[in-house]
Amino acid sequence: MSTGKKAAVAGVALLGAAFVAYRIYFALMPEETRIRRAILSIRDGFNRGEAGTISSHLADDFSEEASGLGRDEVRLLLVKFFFTERDRSGALRFFVEAPPEGTEVTLLKEDPDSADVAVSARFFTRDSRGSPSPFGTILFTGRSTRKSGEWKILRARHKQIEGRWPF
Repeated sequence: MSTGKKAAVAGVALLGAAFVAYRIYFALMPEETRIRRAILSIRDGFNRGEAGTISSHLADDFSEEASGLGRDEVRLLLVKFFFTERDRSGALRFFVEAPPEGTEVTLLKEDPDSADVAVSARFFTRDSRGSPSPFGTILFTGRSTRKSGEWKILRARHKQIEGRWPF
């Protein structure tokens, strides 16, 4: 076998081993960590203006308790928000921070497929020069549920802590 073929086989074997190691790591990851990763994905999706990324973390039967909005309605609201809240260059005017220390996850002992979650999210706007300015802090609370091995938000509510509500 030529040196090039040996290198290719070794590369494929290394890639396969890395994939297996990642799958083992993910399988052994604590449930609380999985939920926190989903929250980070939601934050990142907001900051990229991706309504689909955010709504993919909502259960099919999701409900926002104050408004009664379901998953599809939340997605449409976010699509409109991300479409209209852009500056002249097309950049999003808002971004959010949800630091790990502002996130609480409580796995329910009576139902191992459910968890209560609280996330303190700080919203910012960008001025015409791109400089951030605090806009408001919102406390999101709710219930997450594990469906088909994935954690999804089943219901949520929000409380304005300071500043204004961005939506």
